[in-house]
Amino acid sequence: MTEQLVLATLLQQKSDSELASLIRQRKINLQRIKDFFDLANQLLNKKKLDPVIQSLSREQLKAISENTDPKVIERSLLGSKGQLFESVQAVFENLEIPQPLSVPAITPSDVDRAAINAHYTLLAVTEILVQVDSHPIKATARGVAVSDAKWIAKTLGWDVKDIINAFDLSAEASLIAPSDGRWQLTESSERWQHSDANKKLLWFLETISRLEENLPIDVSPGESVAISAKNQYPLFKVEHPLVKYADLLALAVDGYATELLQTLNQKGVQACARQIASHLPKPVNQLIVQADLTMIAPGPIDYPTDRLIRLFAEPENVSLASNFRLTANSVVHGMECGLSEKDIRNTLKKLATTEIPQPVEYLLRDAAEKFGSLTITSSAKGSIIEARDSVMLAQIKNQSELRAFHFVPITPNQMLSKHDSDLLYFNIRSCGYPIIRIDEHSKVISPQKTPIKTEQPADDIQAQIALLRSSTPNDFTEEEMGISRQLELSLKNKVAVTVVVTTRDGREVTFELLPTSISAGRLRGKDLQAETERTLPVSKIVSIRMGEAQ
Repeated sequence: MTEQLVLATLLQQKSDSELASLIRQRKINLQRIKDFFDLANQLLNKKKLDPVIQSLSREQLKAISENTDPKVIERSLLGSKGQLFESVQAVFENLEIPQPLSVPAITPSDVDRAAINAHYTLLAVTEILVQVDSHPIKATARGVAVSDAKWIAKTLGWDVKDIINAFDLSAEASLIAPSDGRWQLTESSERWQHSDANKKLLWFLETISRLEENLPIDVSPGESVAISAKNQYPLFKVEHPLVKYADLLALAVDGYATELLQTLNQKGVQACARQIASHLPKPVNQLIVQADLTMIAPGPIDYPTDRLIRLFAEPENVSLASNFRLTANSVVHGMECGLSEKDIRNTLKKLATTEIPQPVEYLLRDAAEKFGSLTITSSAKGSIIEARDSVMLAQIKNQSELRAFHFVPITPNQMLSKHDSDLLYFNIRSCGYPIIRIDEHSKVISPQKTPIKTEQPADDIQAQIALLRSSTPNDFTEEEMGISRQLELSLKNKVAVTVVVTTRDGREVTFELLPTSISAGRLRGKDLQAETERTLPVSKIVSIRMGEAQ
């Protein structure tokens, strides 16, 4: 009896929920699976086996190799009755398991210091969401482009790699998603931004716990997370999520575990989130508004207020104490997002520790006057840029950074470009011009994008499992497998077969063959008794019995 038949029998005996769990875990595409024999064949495929073996711990690998724990073998579905299938055994015989490395350890960082990192992460993710909402950040196969990551990192004073990790965390948490070649906010991002720190941290911890790469690791405070993960899963080739995200969420500092990682492992995500949140710096919600149009937040600002400020001010440095700058363009941006001049002034009065300086008042009035003075509208022929002052159009047309857009004058106050209005908008804004987008009814188009809906893929595994059961006989035997299927399996696994063939005169003749090929409805193989090559029409085979692998 072949491995496929044994495994197919085991699979058919499993419940639907057990099968569904196995299929999801092994990432099997049931669309191409005809019956349980196909499914068994997929599960024994080396490409499907490798990720399973790589996710086994050092102890599990040892138990399987030495055959000291049959339950480990059966749980991993790598064998029957505590024994490995021969094809799986062959994989294990060729495994080279690295020796454990010495785990570096230091005095663990205190929770307060670790929590500061978590605070910075929440600020960084907020900044990422703001930039995704207001700028065209390209979605690449690897996530965020390095050039965009450098730009965000410069604002935050962060290392580019940390920004890339924070960006990836935002994507894993479904706060952002790729759409039409660029990153965009999801509906979930709105809920995240309105949550308190505890819920935001819980959101991220739950995200990490759901990742299939998040294999359980035992790390003591002060130990290297990366080396501990490598030692416990020596064949695991994917970066463990905790290696990537632990520093961002106070679970580690500089790669060395804090006691919060133990809290996560022992008490769960909710207890861990509460403990981190209790050590976060308390918000101050004050601004020192200065005559040079800069604003200093002497301490952390709560997240809703921080989000409001970013609508009309550009962050220059984001930290425990943050710096923002007011510009005509930043104030115009706030107005595009629905704020009035009065709204912005009232917000500043509420947060400012002193009277609003006169230059800031001038700037607000100047921005209000400029709002709508330069517009861009999409049309069938391209994008139409219109200005109250024709001199501004001439400046834009002659701006060296914008010449590639080939502006063509239409009227003294209008010019046309064949390029997309979004592309033009961002490029003209980057040159310092207070341009806004309007629709055909002259209504302002907000730079804030409508969050996209993240659709969950339809899960029809249960229906597909029902189809598998209907396609495979109950309590099947080798004879019931079907001649073609048995021939395919015997050829693939180099298994000898005993076939009974009808002759022209109606007699039945038995041959013992080792199949070598099947094509054009004919079976070719080596006759093991006559020691010669033989070709038989498949249509004449009335029964088949598989023997042993050669």
